[in-house]
Amino acid sequence: MRAAVLVGDRRVVLGTLALTVVNVLKLGMQIAVLPVLARLLGPSAFGLVALAMPISLLANMVSDAGLGNAFGRGRNAVNVRESTIFWFSLAMSIGLAVIISLLAWPISIFLSAPKLVLIIVVLTVILPLGGSLSVSNALISREGKFTLFAMGDVISSLASSAAAIVAALEGAGAWSLVIQQCVL
Repeated sequence: MRAAVLVGDRRVVLGTLALTVVNVLKLGMQIAVLPVLARLLGPSAFGLVALAMPISLLANMVSDAGLGNAFGRGRNAVNVRESTIFWFSLAMSIGLAVIISLLAWPISIFLSAPKLVLIIVVLTVILPLGGSLSVSNALISREGKFTLFAMGDVISSLASSAAAIVAALEGAGAWSLVIQQCVL
């Protein structure tokens, strides 16, 4: 029994180390990609997307109401509990996406940015994706498979940065940053 605990502890330590290394790599990649995108896009594109992102990020945090994290702390997986949390998180994130989409036009008027409407609506696509992952993320976290998170972070960061740069080179403007967020 003690050997199994040590192996589990080692896996958690190695997974945590992998996450730390990946976070440093992601930071380095962001530092490298940001000036490239800034040069290609200019400040107006960043400003437009910066108006929309806090709304999307806040809704993403609220979408599972913390149930995914609570589920991850439980000892035994219960299919009914998994299913309930999954469907609740998904329904909550879809509901928030609809509400935000309906409020996009008034928000754009309030912020005097008519181009913001479509950007806000498109960014709401992220919400159901995040809501549908709450249970699987909690299970991965509970099992201490942090290396899996690390690999996913590296792949998504590389793919999203590449997509943003390609879109910027193709003249997509602010949409390059929206594409980056959707790929991420």
